Amino acid sequence: MIDSAVRQPQRGESESVAALTAATLGYVGLLPFYAALGAIWLGEGSSVEAGWRALIGYAAVILSFVGAVHWGLVLNAAPHLSRLVRPAMLWGSLPALIAAATLLLQLRGGAAMLLLAAGFSGQFVADRRAERAGLCPGWYLSLRGRLTVAVLLALVLGLLAAPPAGS
Repeated sequence: MIDSAVRQPQRGESESVAALTAATLGYVGLLPFYAALGAIWLGEGSSVEAGWRALIGYAAVILSFVGAVHWGLVLNAAPHLSRLVRPAMLWGSLPALIAAATLLLQLRGGAAMLLLAAGFSGQFVADRRAERAGLCPGWYLSLRGRLTVAVLLALVLGLLAAPPAGS
């Protein structure tokens, strides 16, 4: 039994808390991208290599994370949306496979930046479809759009810093 003195948040309140929390964590989550870029652009010797490992590794982890969100969306979906379960779960697995390929093939520089950028771009398209299908709240797509732009900018800056092929 819930104590009557403990007020349960209303739907709008909890959605607002979720949106604020997601935005805060999302923006803080951009810091490792840009810290790694700082090491790549401003560092020398081993700090540049460490920056590359950090940028590629962190981008791969985050790409896997944003793909997995689709599993959560459909696991909680209303029964009338059951037709979306299989495609969303398949798509939700693809970013992790892209991330794993980047890491297991030990892609570096431009190849890694391009593959990861393709993964983040494709993920945003999937997020738009999920929002249109009613699987996620409207604030989510807006936040994902801003975060995706910031991540793609980081990957482009990494691409610009990448040594030419064969170096």
